[in-house]
Amino acid sequence: NQMREIRIHAVVLMFLLFAVALHAQETSLSLTGDPGDFIVGARSIFLTPANGTFNVSKNFDNGVSMSFFGNQVSEFWFLDFAAPNHDLLTVGTYSGATRFPFQLFTEPGLSLSGDGRGCNTLTGSFVIKEIAYGLGGTIDSFDATFEQHCEGVIPAARGEFRYNAHPVVSLTAPSHLTVSPSQNVNFAVTATDSLWRHVV
Repeated sequence: NQMREIRIHAVVLMFLLFAVALHAQETSLSLTGDPGDFIVGARSIFLTPANGTFNVSKNFDNGVSMSFFGNQVSEFWFLDFAAPNHDLLTVGTYSGATRFPFQLFTEPGLSLSGDGRGCNTLTGSFVIKEIAYGLGGTIDSFDATFEQHCEGVIPAARGEFRYNAHPVVSLTAPSHLTVSPSQNVNFAVTATDSLWRHVV
C-alpha cells in the first residue's frame, strides 16, 4: 500500500530530525593507553554503572574526584581534577597539569590511578566539556577528557569521564521501510557520540 509506505517514511524522517538535537544522560569511564603506559597499558576499557559503582564529589581543592569500584573485587579506579589557584572548575582546557594533590598552587591538578597502580609524578592536561554544581557544592553533571604521562615518559593514558553528562548523540535508523498494511513495524535504532562511541 503506497499510502502506508509514505506514512512510514514520514514517521521515520520526523524521528531522525528530532534525534539530531537529542541529548542523552550518561555516566561512564572510558580509558585507553599507549604501549608502555603504566596505568592503563595497551588496552581499552569502558565502564558504566552496570559494571560497578561510581562516586563523585567536589574535592578539597574545589575540583572533582571520582572513584569507581567494580563488581569484580580487583577492579577499581580513581580520578581527580583541580583548577589552578584553588578555583572552581569551569568549561575549558587545562594544560600543564601535574599530580593531584601535590600540584603547585598555580598549576592544574590531575591524577588517574587504579587496580593498584599510580604515578609518583606526572604531567598532563584535561578538557572540561560540561560541569554543573548543585546545592552544597555537589556535582550534578560532569564531562571531561584527559591525557596523563607517568614519570615524564612519552606513553600516555587517555580517557573520558562522564557523570550524568549530556553528550550530543547521533541516532541511526532505517531511512526506508516497506511493509504490508497489516504488518507491525519494527526497526533498530543505535546511538553514538561525536567519536562514534556507543552511548547507552
